[in-house]
Amino acid sequence: MEKLNLTLGISNSVVAVLAAGVSIPLIKEKVAMNKLYGVRLAKSFESDELWYKINKKGGKLLLAWSVPILLIGLLCFVLPPIESPYQWLFAYAPMLYLIPGLQAYLYARKL
Repeated sequence: MEKLNLTLGISNSVVAVLAAGVSIPLIKEKVAMNKLYGVRLAKSFESDELWYKINKKGGKLLLAWSVPILLIGLLCFVLPPIESPYQWLFAYAPMLYLIPGLQAYLYARKL
């Protein structure tokens, strides 16, 4: 197996598993309002009700977006050697987490 494939496969898979693990307490509403962990938007600090509602939605989005990133990571293990023009597609896969961040922001604005 090519070293780049192995590196990208491991890094994307680990990022996806960690993000999924972090999302579960948010979904289960186990994370009280704080300034370190959770979806920390101005709207989420307005009340405990909004904190849990926004963090539950954000956790679900984070978990959902962990699936394609994990699949990208696993795909790296079975692909032929990844060549230069396509490396960035796999190397920047964790940037997909910007999407649930934006989705959580838009959700919070509606509340």
